[in-house]
Amino acid sequence: MKYVVTFLLCAFSAAALAQECRIEYQRADNMWAHLGRPDGALGTETLTLKPGERKVLITDWKYEKQKNDGTNYYGSHVRIMRNAGQQPVEVVVVPGAMGAMPRLVNRVDGNRGVGTLKPGQSEPLQVDLAEAFCPVAATTATPAQPGITPPTGLMARQNSPHDIVLNWQPVPNAREYRVYVSPPPQPHLQGKPAVLSGSGRHFVITIPRSNPPPAYSASIEAVGQDGSVSQRVPFPTVPVQVAGGGGPATGPSGSPSTPASPGGQQCPPGQFVTGISASGQITCAAPR
Repeated sequence: MKYVVTFLLCAFSAAALAQECRIEYQRADNMWAHLGRPDGALGTETLTLKPGERKVLITDWKYEKQKNDGTNYYGSHVRIMRNAGQQPVEVVVVPGAMGAMPRLVNRVDGNRGVGTLKPGQSEPLQVDLAEAFCPVAATTATPAQPGITPPTGLMARQNSPHDIVLNWQPVPNAREYRVYVSPPPQPHLQGKPAVLSGSGRHFVITIPRSNPPPAYSASIEAVGQDGSVSQRVPFPTVPVQVAGGGGPATGPSGSPSTPASPGGQQCPPGQFVTGISASGQITCAAPR
C-alpha cells in the first residue's frame, strides 16, 4: 500500500508539473542592446506560473540591472525568451526605444502586443516583458470546446458620405471579433485586424473626406472563449459614392468620376450607394 500511495503521489505531481507554465528569458542591463543580444551579467531568469496565474513584471528602467529575487520579477530589456514548459504561455510585451512588435504578437492594444509562446519556442526579442499568463489546460474530465463558428448575417452599407457600417449576428461563446478592412481605416492597421469584444455587433469604417477609395472590402472572424478561431468570412464589398451621385474621386477636369458600382449603375443626385443586392443591384439613400 505504501508503494501504491507513493506512485500515485508521483503521478499526481508529474501531472501538476505538466500543467504549469515555465519561461526562461535573458535580459540586457541597458536599453541599447540589439535584438536577441543579452548584455550584462543578469544571466538566464526563470518564471514559473500555475494554471490560471498571471504575473505582472516590473519594467521600470531604474531597476534594469536587478535580477529576480523570488518576490520581485523584472521584465525590462528582454532579448531572448524561451518556453521551457509543456503549456503555451500568453505574454504581453512593449517594444523598447529601437524595437518593433515581435512576430509572436497576434494582437496589438495601444503600445502593448499580446502573443503566445508555444512549448519549446525560443524568440530573439527587443522588448520589455510586461505580463505573463498561464492558461488553464484542458483535462480529460472537461471535454474540449468545439471550434467556434464564423459570424453570420453579414451586412455592409454606406450609412453617410463619411462612414460605412458593418453588421453581423452574434456568435455564441465569442470572446472577441477580428475585423479586417482593405484599405485599412488607419495606417497602423495595415494587415492587422481591429479587435472588438464579444458583445460587438457592428463596426464603422470612416471614409476619408478627401480622396476616398472607390470601394471597401472587409472580412471577419470570431475568437471563442477557448481561444479557437473561426473561418474568416467576407462582407459584401461596398462601392463608395459621395452625395450627388458622383463617385469618390474626381477626373482631370474636376468633375465627379463614375461611381464604382456594378454595371456603371449610379444613384440619383443627392444620394449615395448604401449597399448591393445578391443580384448586383445597388441601393441608394440620401444623407442622414
